[in-house]
Amino acid sequence: MKPPSDFNVKISIRNGRLLDAIREDYVSVAEMSRKIGVPSSTICAYINMRQTPLNNKTGDWKDSALNIAGGVSKNPSDLWPEHLQTVRLTQSTGEVSLSGDEVKSIRGDADASKLLVHSQVLQNISDRLSSRQRRVLNLRYGYGGQFTLDECAKDMGLSRERIRQIEASAFRKMRRRADIKGLTLNSIRTKGGLFE
Repeated sequence: MKPPSDFNVKISIRNGRLLDAIREDYVSVAEMSRKIGVPSSTICAYINMRQTPLNNKTGDWKDSALNIAGGVSKNPSDLWPEHLQTVRLTQSTGEVSLSGDEVKSIRGDADASKLLVHSQVLQNISDRLSSRQRRVLNLRYGYGGQFTLDECAKDMGLSRERIRQIEASAFRKMRRRADIKGLTLNSIRTKGGLFE
């Protein structure tokens, strides 16, 4: 019998080259969609690798892939190198179970047991947040770097002040829940990508 795992990790697989190129030039996929005339659902299908950029019959680039590449001023082969051109995923997310030792090896000197307890408490607290509040906190304090208010505002298509208000509201809500759980605000305001 396999021992119980300490962590269940969610993984999202995306075309990072395409996603980075879009983020450089546009505030959102919706903005790109409006500007280049490709439906946002199609752009998302390319990002999530649920659609291939090549025509199955001819092997030529699909018009939508060419339009997307043109919209970010890139050559299609820069966004879809040869090893990605035929990849089509039926599911772009998955989960994997890890032991505390495996998490330690990933995180370096982190104490896996403290991380587990901390993440469970934070997850319980963050479950009370709206999806918008979780997104703001993840952009500001999660994995992938800390966004400034201005960067967050650009990414979400909101004003800097609105992002500040959403963040403050989320922390007020979390502080109320943390008081019940015996945490301090500093333990909540930690990097960790726990708000997704």
